Amino acid sequence: MKIANYITKLKTVNHIHALRIWVLLLLLFSKHSIGQDLHYSQYYNSPLNLNPALTGANADYRMVLNTRSQWKSVTVPYRTYSAAFDMKAIGIGTFHPNTGVGLMVNSDVDGDSHLRTTNINFTTGFQQTLDADSINIISIGVLLGYTQKSFDINGLSFNNQFTGDFFDPTAPTGEPVTDDKMGYFDLGIGLHGQLFKNETRQFQLGVALHHINRAKNSFYNSGNVKIMPRLTAYAHWQQQVNNVTIIPHLLYMRQNTLQQIHFGGHIQWHKFEKVSLLEAGVSYRWADAIVLQTGLGLKNLYVGLSYDINISQLTNASKGRGGFEAALIYKIYKIRPLAPSPPCIIY
Repeated sequence: MKIANYITKLKTVNHIHALRIWVLLLLLFSKHSIGQDLHYSQYYNSPLNLNPALTGANADYRMVLNTRSQWKSVTVPYRTYSAAFDMKAIGIGTFHPNTGVGLMVNSDVDGDSHLRTTNINFTTGFQQTLDADSINIISIGVLLGYTQKSFDINGLSFNNQFTGDFFDPTAPTGEPVTDDKMGYFDLGIGLHGQLFKNETRQFQLGVALHHINRAKNSFYNSGNVKIMPRLTAYAHWQQQVNNVTIIPHLLYMRQNTLQQIHFGGHIQWHKFEKVSLLEAGVSYRWADAIVLQTGLGLKNLYVGLSYDINISQLTNASKGRGGFEAALIYKIYKIRPLAPSPPCIIY
């Protein structure tokens, strides 16, 4: 009987130890999920998330779908989904013909608590050539949105629920959380430039600032936690040689004390018999991941796939397995372009 009690107690202690490990992992991931916005390794294939100034650029109508699954090998997978539509506003009410309008929905589900973030964003962008005969274009954009967050408190474990040698999930948590939902309005702005030296060479760069209004970001009524502004800056160089295009790219993001540096490049092959382009690329997200990417273009449809190889401090748990990502972009061209420029291959 004593041996049976000892084995039972040992199993309980091991169970509590395992729970504590998961709580520690949860807190680690929560720190990053609260401090950082959702992000895509294929950031260039989610244009309205990158910069509202890209609204209405590069096509008369554009539909974009993105999905990402991360940390499946470590804990409950983090899943992100995005759907966006934007168009040139020619013939819509009193909008200027150089204006683009867009709608974007993002959904992000994280961790054991199923922390869900859903936001709906309306974007608008205005494009202007730099002179009458120029193919160089500068764009400005604005984002207005609403974000709602919710979580399942039953998926979490708290210190007050550990009573002696046992864990009691029905015990009071001791946390002053009065609501499992909260929401806020959001504001962002952006600037983007396309500079064409000739038909085979172009340079793109942009900067965006999200969360300008610093909305409250807490489930506690007395909490004074605010979502900090996020700065995004990026640049792409595009050089075409015969049927091959080389595209090096650079992204920098900063939000409060957290920052992300992401750089790499793609090679695109064009003018196949049935395929408009084939793409392969590799990039490096500083101290976090190596990203392998491939893409396929079929006339107006583009499909991009990528996989993150984790190289961060979580490699002992992740075994290098990071996240899978997919992007689908469909464009429709009906209206004469703003300027007689070659098509933008990135966006």
